[in-house]
Amino acid sequence: MAKQIDQKTILTIGAVGLGIYILYKPIKALFDTFGITQSATAEAVQQAQTSGSKSPFSPLYWRGITGAYLIPVAQANAKAKAIFDSITYFGNDYSKILAIFKTLNYKTQVSFLAQQFQALYKKDLLEYLRSGKSSRLVQNALSENQIQTIIDFVNKLK
Repeated sequence: MAKQIDQKTILTIGAVGLGIYILYKPIKALFDTFGITQSATAEAVQQAQTSGSKSPFSPLYWRGITGAYLIPVAQANAKAKAIFDSITYFGNDYSKILAIFKTLNYKTQVSFLAQQFQALYKKDLLEYLRSGKSSRLVQNALSENQIQTIIDFVNKLK
């Protein structure tokens, strides 16, 4: 009889473990959606925003680099406006936003663009990409995968 209890215990533990394994991803996605936990992209965005002048998305980053490669102010303003206009209340044009970042060759240029974006629209560039025109209508913002692609691209720049 002791042998049956051991088998039942083992089967119960195995079933519970399998259930947790199967339900982990949907439960994690649900928690991420409601903000109970942070996704890896949300953590990357937060780290980029809180690392101050060490982040290429910081308007201060380029100021700490001697001989920083920048883009002309008019060009930065045009790119900032194009990014701002690419996110509407009804959606976004991710391919246009990504194309803008791909025209930049240096992290200092991203930083200068972030500075001009903030000067024009009084919003943090990375936060705008993450939350869109309104933090209540997040469907107009970029997806986490899209933001992570942009962050990864920028981090690979010189």
